[in-house]
Amino acid sequence: MASQLGEIAIRILSSARELNIETYTLYSPGDTSHSQHSTYSLPIPSASTYLDIPALVTLVKANNIDAIHPGYGFLSESAEFAHRLWTEANAVVIGPGWETLARTGDKLAARQLAEESAVPVLPGIHTPTNNVEDLRRFAKQVGWPIIIKAVDGGGGRGIRIVREEAGLADLMERAMRESPQGLVFGEKAAIDGFRHIEVQIVGDGHGNVRHLWERECSVQRRFQKVVEFAPSSIRNRELVGRVIDAAMRMAKRVDYLSLGTFEFLVHSSKPEFYFLEVNPRLQVEHTITESLCPGLDLVKIQLQVAMGQSLEKLLSHIPRDPRIPPALNSMQLRITSEDASADWSLSIGKIVLFTLPVGNGVRVDTHIVPGLVVKTDFDSLLAKVIITTSGWENMIAKAKRALEDTNIGGVTTTLDALRGIISHPDFGAQNCDTQWLEKTLPQVLETGKKITASLPKPAASSTTSSGPGFSTASTAVPFRKGDAWSISLSPEGAEDEASSAHLQLTKVLRNEFPTSLSATILFTPPSGTPQPYTMALTSTTASARSLTSPSKHRRGDASSPNHIIIPFPGQLVEIMVDIGDIIAKNDIVAVVKQMKMELEIRASRSGIVSWVYEGEEDDEPKGRQGRSANVISALRASQIGNIHGSIAQRDKNAGPPRSPKYHRTPGLLSSDTIDACSNFFFADFYSTLPVLQREMLDYSGDVMNTTTETYYLIVSFCAFIIIQTGTVHHTASNTDGSLLQSDVGYGQALINEALEARRSANPLIQPSVQAVTSLASNQLFWLLLITERSYSIRKHRPLTLLLSSSSPDIAELGEETAASGFVHLVNLFRPFDELFIGLWNGTLSACSVEWLVSLDEHVKNSASPSLDISDIQMVNLLVTQHWLRLIVWQLSNNLGFLSSVSTHESLNFQYPIQIARDLTISTCRLPQQSMEIHGIGLVEKLFDIAYVLIDVIAYTPTSVAEIPISDLGPKDYLTYILSLVAKLRGGEDRFLPLLLEKNSQILPNFLNPLTWSLPLASLFENPASPPGKISPD
Repeated sequence: MASQLGEIAIRILSSARELNIETYTLYSPGDTSHSQHSTYSLPIPSASTYLDIPALVTLVKANNIDAIHPGYGFLSESAEFAHRLWTEANAVVIGPGWETLARTGDKLAARQLAEESAVPVLPGIHTPTNNVEDLRRFAKQVGWPIIIKAVDGGGGRGIRIVREEAGLADLMERAMRESPQGLVFGEKAAIDGFRHIEVQIVGDGHGNVRHLWERECSVQRRFQKVVEFAPSSIRNRELVGRVIDAAMRMAKRVDYLSLGTFEFLVHSSKPEFYFLEVNPRLQVEHTITESLCPGLDLVKIQLQVAMGQSLEKLLSHIPRDPRIPPALNSMQLRITSEDASADWSLSIGKIVLFTLPVGNGVRVDTHIVPGLVVKTDFDSLLAKVIITTSGWENMIAKAKRALEDTNIGGVTTTLDALRGIISHPDFGAQNCDTQWLEKTLPQVLETGKKITASLPKPAASSTTSSGPGFSTASTAVPFRKGDAWSISLSPEGAEDEASSAHLQLTKVLRNEFPTSLSATILFTPPSGTPQPYTMALTSTTASARSLTSPSKHRRGDASSPNHIIIPFPGQLVEIMVDIGDIIAKNDIVAVVKQMKMELEIRASRSGIVSWVYEGEEDDEPKGRQGRSANVISALRASQIGNIHGSIAQRDKNAGPPRSPKYHRTPGLLSSDTIDACSNFFFADFYSTLPVLQREMLDYSGDVMNTTTETYYLIVSFCAFIIIQTGTVHHTASNTDGSLLQSDVGYGQALINEALEARRSANPLIQPSVQAVTSLASNQLFWLLLITERSYSIRKHRPLTLLLSSSSPDIAELGEETAASGFVHLVNLFRPFDELFIGLWNGTLSACSVEWLVSLDEHVKNSASPSLDISDIQMVNLLVTQHWLRLIVWQLSNNLGFLSSVSTHESLNFQYPIQIARDLTISTCRLPQQSMEIHGIGLVEKLFDIAYVLIDVIAYTPTSVAEIPISDLGPKDYLTYILSLVAKLRGGEDRFLPLLLEKNSQILPNFLNPLTWSLPLASLFENPASPPGKISPD
């Protein structure tokens, strides 16, 4: 039985029939396009039955059905569905089985599987949550943006990118509503430069797994795919091979059965990739893989593997080496009933015209039949056009021709968008990452519409519009204003008793006759006078839903700038405003559900809400075309002047400008950006930040006696922190002169924290030349720490200080200990040169093992073991040193240079253990007070080291993990670092729980580390631990 509908049901049934399998389908009223392709068809009361497990179990048992193919969507990833059908109906669900579904269908469990398989993952939380504070803490740890995912979402649903804290709670709630369990988790977002690559695998359930190459689906909107193709645009086949190998390792670890797709983000210009998710089912785009190898039928393979046939025999003609690309190119174009110019909103209506392409190398999978009604209940996919040929250029040419030959009328489709995409030079040059379509959509649509306008018109017009406020859809009966009828009614058998009435159309509101008709009329009853009425005619036998009664809603004017109207059809889920609310432009006023996606309705202008329609949960038609347009709220423009002050104040404080000159992802700053940040900083922020007085910074620059660029670099970093976090600032202050805490963002909090630390280190600063010099040098040191910690929490973005061609002379900075610490910290970062930044930021793609080894040696030797600096500065210097060593090791890992037999320790899997040991030796001699003063910044670096150490202990072979360098082992060092995290300010409540949770999951036999007592003295020649130092007990 195919527990699906539409084109995928037809696709499954076709393969089953070729294997002489007796087939069943389900159909609900009005959705029968697929049912004629099966041996038997079973009626179901409504579309909700496709998701009703008990009802499906009953149907399967009653009809003695042996197997169910779930296709994609609905229950295709439900472990419960597979388990209950087997245990209660003795029927098999074609797929990997419920145990594997539980490990791969759940996104968080799949992420854990990737970690167990040594597959790179983005930083993320490790337990599902419905608490916004969990994600807020995580975001502050890794930096914005983050991505929220429903643990059980699929097909791009339940995913939101959160770019700043202000939108976190609202977007999390949206994602939770798209999760059946109501749970989400968070990951650091990897956006720019990444391609969405997925690997098709098939397994036999006994550890034998084969790959069927990769596909690319980077051209997407709202995390849903629009165009897919294979092979991918990644030119480095060695990297593609590593990605495919990663998918194979994960599949083999769970003895994968049947088809599965393992999805990754792969950088286009550097050897970096991260696991995204597993789709343990047939994919919409499986057609591409089938087209790469003539005769390949993935659905048939699913059925044959389920019947016990040999995987090796079925795929004997498929090459094994993932580095060898397929000989052909294939592309899939998804034609959906969506309006790309209206935020990809669903278009509903009846298909009255369709012409699909044919010819060599063109395949079309569709369920379209004449008169098909597109509704809000199901997926918007109408057809898949698959192009196959040899060579990328040939494939694009054939795709253009196929799209020119395609016409669909009655609903708005994505044909314009597809034509624009295929014709765009970026697409032709294979330069499209996952954000490309969102950024270039206006240009794409403009191109696509021009192409459409240049094509010959179809024989019949798809739609005609009668103007704003109403529309006339294509129909076999084109009613128009002024049409009139005489109506004669008589009792049956008594024609001579007929009475006559008259009906004239004055305006056609909606015409989908014979399904429905809505109009205003003049009705003249027998022996009466004409009376105006609104008529709603609905077929009681058709599947289309009844029109919303015109008297139920207050009508809105789509042409009025004061009315906010639902711009697309869907179900009204929530109204976010009430009468009297003051709202600003782009504020969210309502949420509408379309299929399984929740979409936001935003205000087009500022104003006061004067009235609100409260009918949530109703299906609303498309207001933009005037179909019973439902007004959510109307804004009183006349009152804008009275509230202009508060609106303007809100807009002004919404954050700094977001132009590329000011808002950029962390990385190496250009000189233009430095100047821009500096100017922006002094123009808008410096007067509100006492710690960053311009006079003091000017003096600090003179003391350093270096270039002006050095000074601007430091200033721009300070501005950058504020800009990057979108801090809202007010010039108002408390009576004691301190800033209002309610108006201080994260960037400002870091600066204030550093200011307090500086004051604590220098409580008695006198207004003398020496004191000012001390203050200046300390100020520079703390500014550097602020900047460095701001970068460190963003992960994978180490700070580089390219101040000048040579290191500043310590004598030029004075004798103060702060200046000395500053210089050595600069030296510590200096080895991270242009090559390192290029590798990290993706502008370069290759380096040598020798260079990485040299970089590690540089870092290890950059800090002298004995410096004339304070304990506070020494702690920061040493912890930063070991943290940077970990950064180098992670880069080595990303580039694939690690090996268990490497002769150099920094290229070995156990190197983090060595780092942890050195960290223990370096810091256990220092007073605890010297660490506490650093607060959050120090804890974050310790967190990074401990986090990696737990993984290394868990997944490194015992022979490697147990290093006989003392009577202490890796778990002892982990215990020590965790005890430090617990004692430092901000560690116990923010970072320690995350580490202990990870520890309990990955090292379940490792008792609570904080109860251990460590013989740290064994690490030193002197058996006695120095008095007054940190004790790890």
